[in-house]
Amino acid sequence: MRTWTLPGLSVAFFGLILPALCEEKPAPEAAREIQRIQTGSLATGLAISPDGKTLALSGPGLLILLHEIPSGDRLGSMDDDHAGEMFVTYDLEFSPDGKTLFSIGSEGARNWNATEAELAAPFFRNQGGFSMKVVGDKPIPDTGNDLAVSPDGKLLATIDAEGRVNLRDLTAPPKPGKEWPALRSLPAETGKASFLAFTPDANKGLLVQGGGGITLWDPATGKLLAKVETPGGPLAVSPDGKRLAVGEGSGKIRLYDLKTLKETQTFEGHTQQARALAFSRDGKLLASGSMDGTVRLWEAGSGKPNGTLKAHEGGVLETAFSPDGKLLATSGLDGTVALWELGE
Repeated sequence: MRTWTLPGLSVAFFGLILPALCEEKPAPEAAREIQRIQTGSLATGLAISPDGKTLALSGPGLLILLHEIPSGDRLGSMDDDHAGEMFVTYDLEFSPDGKTLFSIGSEGARNWNATEAELAAPFFRNQGGFSMKVVGDKPIPDTGNDLAVSPDGKLLATIDAEGRVNLRDLTAPPKPGKEWPALRSLPAETGKASFLAFTPDANKGLLVQGGGGITLWDPATGKLLAKVETPGGPLAVSPDGKRLAVGEGSGKIRLYDLKTLKETQTFEGHTQQARALAFSRDGKLLASGSMDGTVRLWEAGSGKPNGTLKAHEGGVLETAFSPDGKLLATSGLDGTVALWELGE
C-alpha cells in the first residue's frame, strides 16, 4: 500500500484517487474594488452620508461632488457661484441626521442642504489659517484644514489662523447676513491645531492634535482635561469611545486608552506617513491610509493585520467606512476615489 500527496490536494490509496480530507482554503480577500471614480483632481475631503447612499467629495480644483453608492454615478454638485479653482474645499462632514453637509476651505466654512445640494449659509470667512504642501508635483492641504461635528449635531469645531480651535453652537444660527459667531475658542496648547475629533459623547470631550501632542477638552466649558505628547498626525476615535488612534509621519499608528490617554498598542506596516484613519461603525476594524499608496486593515482589538489594499499611486489621502461597515471609500494622489467591498 502506498499513500502520497498529489498536486491538487488528493491522495492515492490502494490505487484509487480520493479527495483530500483536509483542504487548505485560500485566505479570503480583505476587500474587492467595485468602483473607481476619476475626479480629475485630488479628493482631500471625503464623507459618506449616514444612510450610506451618498459619497461626497471635495478638494483643490473641485466643486463638492455627490456620487451614488455603490454605483459611483454622479448625483450632482454643490457650488457657491464659484469656479472650482476659486473656492477650494479641503474637508467635509455630514451632520448626524444627514440633512446638512459641512465644508471648510479657502473661503471659510459652509453648511449645505445635503438633500437639495445647495448652499444653506456661510459660517465665517477664512482668516488665513490654511496651508498647503507639495507632494511630488501636487499641492495638498497641510494644516488648519480640519473640521468636526459633534455626534449630537449641536457643535461645529474648526481651526483659525492662529491655530486655535473655535466652537460654534449649531442650534443658535446667526441673524441673516451675519457670520456665525464662535461660542468659545480653545488655545493652541500644544502648537497650532491640525486635526480634530469629538468623542462619541459630545459632552465628554473634543480631541485636538497640535504639533507637540494631543489635548482633550470639555467643549461645554473650554476646560483642558488631559494632554499627551505625541508626534502630530490624523485622529480617529472608536465608536465605543474607548480607543484613540493616531497616525504618525513614520507610518506607525498608535492606539491610546481614551480615558487615560495612555498608549496601549502600536500598529506597524506602513513605510511612509499614515495620513488617514477610520474606524468601522462596529469598532472592529481600523483602516489606515498611507503615503506609501496602501490602505491597511487592522483588527482594532488585537492589532492583527487583516489585509493590505494597493489603493492609490503616489499616496492615500482619505478613508471612510460606510455606516454598515460593508464598504470602504478611499481617495489618493492619483486623482481617483475607490470603493471597496469588504470581505466577511
